[in-house]
Amino acid sequence: MKRRALILLFATLLMAVCVSSCAKRSSQRISISGIEQIERKGWSGIEALIVVENSSHRNIYVDSCRIHLTSGTIRLGSLELRGGAYIPKQSEERVTARFKLQFPTVGAIQSLWRRFAAGDTQRIGVMVEGRARSGAVKRTFSTEITPLSEILNIFDIDNNEFSIYFKE
Repeated sequence: MKRRALILLFATLLMAVCVSSCAKRSSQRISISGIEQIERKGWSGIEALIVVENSSHRNIYVDSCRIHLTSGTIRLGSLELRGGAYIPKQSEERVTARFKLQFPTVGAIQSLWRRFAAGDTQRIGVMVEGRARSGAVKRTFSTEITPLSEILNIFDIDNNEFSIYFKE
């Protein structure tokens, strides 16, 4: 059950990364078709094999990306992209993305998990920052702290449906 919860969380956050890393016109042409595999690498690493569809006319290379999870002003943890990710133009490709999980304490992980299980996604904030290239254009991107509930609404994921994956 926890593996399915992580897959759902990763799909939501990675879609937010893809959308925020592109120009407005290109962002509507990029979507995640699915996540085929998530594998744990060591203590704090995760490797995800993601199927990404890029129907834009530009190759996209995400140089760096960090996803911060917050509660109010307190940072609960972050996911950092390692080694970048390349998404070829006009294709549906399997992209390998390696992430490093960074949580300051075990209590932060437990707090996050409890809030997910209770469906309290309104009080969990998501902030994305990084750098991407599309052709000759380089772009530094960042988002304001957005409640996770809003991100779930964008992708039409019900809050109760999301919380089921985190219940024991």
